[in-house]
Formats: sequence, structure tokens, C-alpha cells
Amino acid sequence: MFEKVFQKGQVFTVPNLLSLFRLILIPFIVVYYFTGPQTVAIVLIAVSAFTDVIDGRIARRFHMISNLGKILDPLADKLTEGALLVCLAFRYKLMIVLFFTMALKEFFMVVLGMQAVKQGTVISAQWFGKVYTVLVYATVLALLIFKIPHVFANLMICVCIGVAVFTMIMYIGYYHKIIRTEN
Repeated sequence: MFEKVFQKGQVFTVPNLLSLFRLILIPFIVVYYFTGPQTVAIVLIAVSAFTDVIDGRIARRFHMISNLGKILDPLADKLTEGALLVCLAFRYKLMIVLFFTMALKEFFMVVLGMQAVKQGTVISAQWFGKVYTVLVYATVLALLIFKIPHVFANLMICVCIGVAVFTMIMYIGYYHKIIRTEN
């Protein structure tokens, strides 16, 4: 199982190192969010989002897509998103609902993803997962940068919750189809 993930020559690639860099940024984002200046936290979030886009483009363009990268990239996304949602939950209580919706979605993805890996398939992010990630990053950055009234902030968070539920349903169907086909 792990031989497929840690294939020789596919561990220390530029995209994988960028994903590791994003993981390293998380504690710094959280510290600057709470202790300030928040401008630094915003810049670090933007850097994280930018490197997320860049690592995918590099991986595809230079044929550096690896099974480890298919795991590291979404792991960095989800841990960053989770940390941001927890930070913002101190300001916007509805973020707690979004956090638990995201956690439930990720639980299903991990369980189904492990089943797919056992069958020899590592699945990369799908378009609906990417849309969800972009939406969450955009919402978080908007809530950090602008003074948005709580009514509109809650509406934005509700949209994220709806997209998270949609994404969860889509991934469950996608994984189910992959696992059923592999059997």
C-alpha cells in the first residue's frame, strides 16, 4: 500500500515541497491571527493559497504528479482551512457549523480514500473540491480584510456550508463509483 504512495524519485519534488511549506505556514498563520499584526496572517494565507495553485500547475506541466502529492496537497488544504475556520469561529459563531461540516466531509473522504488506496488507487482532487477550497479561501480572506456586517458574513458562511455539503455528496458518489469499479 505505502509503496504506491512513496515511490522512489517522487517524494522530494517541487510540488510536494510546496505542500510541505504550506503545512509549515499553518502555525504561523494562527499565531499572527491571534497576536497580530493580522496583516501578516493575511499575507501568509495569500502565500499559502498562491503556492497551492502553483504546486498543482507545476505538477501537471512538468509531469511531477505523484501519489504522495495527491495526499499532501489536500492535507495541506484541509489543515489550513480547518485552522482558519477555528480562528474565525471566535468572531463568527456560524464558522463552527462550517468547521464540523468540513470535518464530516473529510471523514468520509479519508474513509473512502483509504478503501481506494487499499485497492491500489490514489484519487486526486476533483473540480468540485477545488471550487469548495477556492470559495473557503475567498470567504476567509474577505472576512479578514473587509469589515463585513454579520448578516452578510453569515450568508457567506452559509454558502460555504452548502457547497461543503454538495462537495461531500459528490465525493461520496465519486469514491463509491471508483471503489465499486475496482472490485
